[in-house]
Amino acid sequence: SENKINNKIVMLSIADQFGAEFTSGVTPILQSAGFEFALRKSYPAGSADLTNEIKEAKASGADSFVAYSYPPDTFMLSNTAVTQGYNPKVFHVGVGTAFARYGAVMKEKAEGVMGIGGWDPKAPGAEDYLKRLVALTNQPGDAWAAPVTYASLQVLEQAIEKVGLDRKKALDAIANSGPYQTIVGPIDLKTHVRGKQWSVGQWQRGEFVGVAPGD
Repeated sequence: SENKINNKIVMLSIADQFGAEFTSGVTPILQSAGFEFALRKSYPAGSADLTNEIKEAKASGADSFVAYSYPPDTFMLSNTAVTQGYNPKVFHVGVGTAFARYGAVMKEKAEGVMGIGGWDPKAPGAEDYLKRLVALTNQPGDAWAAPVTYASLQVLEQAIEKVGLDRKKALDAIANSGPYQTIVGPIDLKTHVRGKQWSVGQWQRGEFVGVAPGD
């Protein structure tokens, strides 16, 4: 709507349930927002070369590139984009973008890249968590699943502190006594779903941070 990008988009996806579910869910949303697919295709799992797909994307004239990819493909697509000189205004890849290794491998080329996941590394308790994680494992964790996994243990810990080591009471406390304060923010499971969570992250100044949804 601000005319910063055109309405053409490229969408690639791995040919399995993960790729199919994402593309079927996202496609009508993109279309309702006015996007037109310049290229939409899947690729086989275990593909060893996606150069042709990147060349097609580059030739499409689309300002936006989205791939629902697994980690090997995420790295392959990103590196191939660099070697082919493909630098669209929007570049979104899938699982693996949130890995610390993605930033380490892509270096300055990671800046602005978007992908699945994200978190707020400045949230209360997050910096302490990161320091302890690096001290324990000698490497930073990812910026998606690892913080959420740790937060789930924080919820369990607080529930046990409330009701003791009674499984039924602990489950009831988790379901009905939120919100619980965690490194990914307050978690409330009264609906049995963690409703407020990042779905899109972006590499900004060396960190993969959550950017959407805004609320």
